[in-house]
Amino acid sequence: MERFGGIEMGGAIADKFLAAIQEKRAYIPIRIESLRLDTITGFDLYLQVREDEPVVLYAERNIAFTEENRLRLEQNQVEYLLISFEQQEEYRRYIESNLSAVLSDPTITLESKTEILYASAHGLMRELFDKPDMRAGMLRSREIVRSTVDFMHSQRQALQHLIQTAATDYQTYTHSVNGCVLGIALAQRIGYDIRSHLSEFGVGALLRDLGMTRIERSIREHSGKLTVSQYEALKQHPVFSEQIVRGLGETSKVALDLVRHHHEKIDGTGYPDKLHGDEIAPLVRVLTIVDVFDALTTTRSYQPSIGTFDALQLMYNKMQSELDLEFLRAFVGMMGNPGR
Repeated sequence: MERFGGIEMGGAIADKFLAAIQEKRAYIPIRIESLRLDTITGFDLYLQVREDEPVVLYAERNIAFTEENRLRLEQNQVEYLLISFEQQEEYRRYIESNLSAVLSDPTITLESKTEILYASAHGLMRELFDKPDMRAGMLRSREIVRSTVDFMHSQRQALQHLIQTAATDYQTYTHSVNGCVLGIALAQRIGYDIRSHLSEFGVGALLRDLGMTRIERSIREHSGKLTVSQYEALKQHPVFSEQIVRGLGETSKVALDLVRHHHEKIDGTGYPDKLHGDEIAPLVRVLTIVDVFDALTTTRSYQPSIGTFDALQLMYNKMQSELDLEFLRAFVGMMGNPGR
């Protein structure tokens, strides 16, 4: 799928990584740059030189990844290694503990950094949707969001590369990550430049849909138009999200407001509290815009995706009564020139 300005969604390695996890393949590709020199991995590393050749063990877990390893792989033009599906959680924890070092490393390409960051956030959210009561998830969420905010502050082209990396097939956890990234960028664009404020925004944006885990699977995965009763049940997910996030630990009022109210609309037609106009906080209005946009531009079982230009046009022409028009204009400008 193509996003605004000809930006293609989905990085090559990132697509393979996410697809391998979703399809529960035996092995998952990872960027070599995600392995920090002289660190103990805690997971086995495998190598496949060509797709028609068998996978072989490259290095056992608990053995340090060295400069010699890296140079040998580079000399043989190996771009990525493999981990087993069963050890993906160990890999995620390893990445999270080294994420700041990866993102600040000048020797790693911007493309690789964005793919590693996106995969890290995606993995955490997938784990949280499987275990929404995981209290450690709040601390891990804060750390990933902080790293994201710092990265987007320090790298002018970060947003453009994150857009290129973002998944286009809808899953609730990919929707959560996409909304978090785009929301942080839009909040920055309209003047919210204090990193602590952006971090609180990012936590709320990332965790906003955890309540979907309490909605019946038959409703969440329904392939056609929902009945009235099904839709009313679905509309309770922000309330459930707020309950879950409160239970995960200390959370700011800003984050809780975002979690509960990201489906409210300026004209009062939103849910769950039917807030109207200025009753909706500015940062909630930001999140609503990116939430709608990502829903329109990702493929769902009941709805094909549309391109960025068509989505923005639809939002601007058909949803002006529902969305903050000033912020929407800023979002259109941002998507038209994400590198600015």
